[in-house]
Amino acid sequence: MKLLGLKEKQRVAYKVTTMRKHSHAIADNLLKRKFNRDRSNQAWAGDITYLRTHQGWMILFLSIERIKILPLENSNISLR
Repeated sequence: MKLLGLKEKQRVAYKVTTMRKHSHAIADNLLKRKFNRDRSNQAWAGDITYLRTHQGWMILFLSIERIKILPLENSNISLR
């Protein structure tokens, strides 16, 4: 790295934000690990993550129905 003039960028320590002890109800496990469905639109999966960009924070939401990944719509949500 030194020969190429590269330097590492020090990151701050990882901060855990998960609350393990909370009073919220936990959702029932309706699929019971039976992920194979007979037809479309029986079970969906999704995930949300935050991405830091040069323009600020963006939210990425992925929605999966069976095998195909559904289209992503971009929104201008501001996180401050």
